Amino acid sequence: MSRLLRYVSLAVTLGAVASTATAQEPGSHVGVVVPVGDGPLATPEPPIHVRDLTPAELPGGSNSAYNVLTTPESPGAWLVTADYLLWRPRLDSTDYALLDPRNDLAPQGRVRNLTYDTRSGLRVGLGYRLPGHGWDVGVTYTDLHTSGHDALAAPPGGVLYPTLTRPGLIDTASRAAATAGLDYQVFDIDFGKRFAVDPYLSLRVFGGVRLASIDVDQSVLYDGCQARLAEVRTCAGLEGAGPTAGAEARWAVSDRLGLFGTARGGMLFADFDGRVRETNAGGAVLNADVSDRFAGLAPFVSVGLGGSWRWRTLTLVAGYEVTHWFKATTRPVLVDDFAAGKVVRRRGDLSLDGIFLRLGAAY
Repeated sequence: MSRLLRYVSLAVTLGAVASTATAQEPGSHVGVVVPVGDGPLATPEPPIHVRDLTPAELPGGSNSAYNVLTTPESPGAWLVTADYLLWRPRLDSTDYALLDPRNDLAPQGRVRNLTYDTRSGLRVGLGYRLPGHGWDVGVTYTDLHTSGHDALAAPPGGVLYPTLTRPGLIDTASRAAATAGLDYQVFDIDFGKRFAVDPYLSLRVFGGVRLASIDVDQSVLYDGCQARLAEVRTCAGLEGAGPTAGAEARWAVSDRLGLFGTARGGMLFADFDGRVRETNAGGAVLNADVSDRFAGLAPFVSVGLGGSWRWRTLTLVAGYEVTHWFKATTRPVLVDDFAAGKVVRRRGDLSLDGIFLRLGAAY
């Protein structure tokens, strides 16, 4: 009897297993976990493939700010830029007369200085970005021409003291009219490399050579009192070349908008040329004609800030820029009415500041 019961129990067990296997779907896999023993291991489930639906505008997408920046992985391209400049020169040696409201031989009042007009200029650049490592090379040309005009007349009972005439000959006048001009031309040859600091910030360091030609001239006509259509013309020139270095940081606000800041400094080995010529009686009488030419150094520094907008291969940039030249102008000055040949060299700084609008293309 017990043997029969064992046979019945075995049959029931086999039937239950067979019915369970029949109820499963064809092709399905059921893992069997065997904690102990030498039974078969669980059959691993096949890997699940998940599609990345991250929007392209998020970091890491195809339009992320990392790709907007010029990174070391960028391909090679020609770079062309054209800037419209609206700059104003500022010089610290443009005085031409002291206006004294009282002619009592005790000079008082304010020195009158000539100011230059804000004028339009042009800056163009051509460069090439090397593929693979973020290096670039380019040349930039800056051109600006501007002028200034001013006039002054002594009030009744007053007098003008000319500041440009030779002492002891023309010390007083009643009227003065001044004009000035500036020619500013600069070539920059730069080699640079851009680094991606993070997905939204890049830093470009660069160095190269600057060639500069700067000419400043001023003419003042004095009349009245001791002056009889007396004219004083001064000229100051600088021509030189030297090394420069700087850095530029760009921060991508979005895939199209960005901000930037740039700074550059350098030292030019230059030839300086200064001259002063003074006449009276409408040019009939020569009072002085002195020139001074020497070699020296002309350091400079410039900074700029602005923003940019990018569309495909085109870039629009707007910013504000300041450039300061140390001791860029010179002129000889006769300072003694007893020793007529006593000459001192008067040096002056030159600053240029204003806005610029740039259109750039890469292809």
